[in-house]
Parts: sequence; C-alpha cells; structure tokens
Amino acid sequence: MVRDYFGMEGLSFPTSSTCAQGLIGIPIVKVISKIPVIKDLKADPDAIQKRFGIFGEPLMMGLILGLVLGALAGTRCKNSPDWCYYGRRHVPHAAYG
Repeated sequence: MVRDYFGMEGLSFPTSSTCAQGLIGIPIVKVISKIPVIKDLKADPDAIQKRFGIFGEPLMMGLILGLVLGALAGTRCKNSPDWCYYGRRHVPHAAYG
C-alpha cells in the first residue's frame, strides 16, 4: 500500500508510528538540502566504502563508533586495561555483571 502510494519500489513502514517522524524529518531534509556543502556531499554506502576502504564497511564503522561512544560514556569492559577507561568515576567490575 505504501509502495503504491509513493510509487517507490521497496518502500514500507513497519508501524504507523513512523509517520510521526516525518513531521520532523521532512522540514529538516528541506533545510539541509539548501546548504551548498551538504547537498553536494556524497554519503551513500558505496561512496563511503570507496573512500574509506575497509573502515567504510558498516561493521567497522559500528565498531569504531561504538568504541568511541563507550569511551565517552565512561563505560569499561570487564578485564579491560586501565588506559581505555575515561570515566568520571570508578565503578567496580561487579556492577557490569
């Protein structure tokens, strides 16, 4: 039904709650598409993989972003070395299960 309405192959909405995100998303896309540097930016998956090689793969990007966000949040893995702990306060390992 959604595919037929928009005339786009492979388009679907898993739940009707995603429609509400369009109220925010559509105006943001219109504003961003008017910024000269951003509208010409090629950020599709093929262009990212071509530019960054193995680091452009979704698995590697997720790993890198996860490690960075984890470090910024101050989380610490069990048995991880002290140099990768950037937390604000020390939480005992037992708290992590």
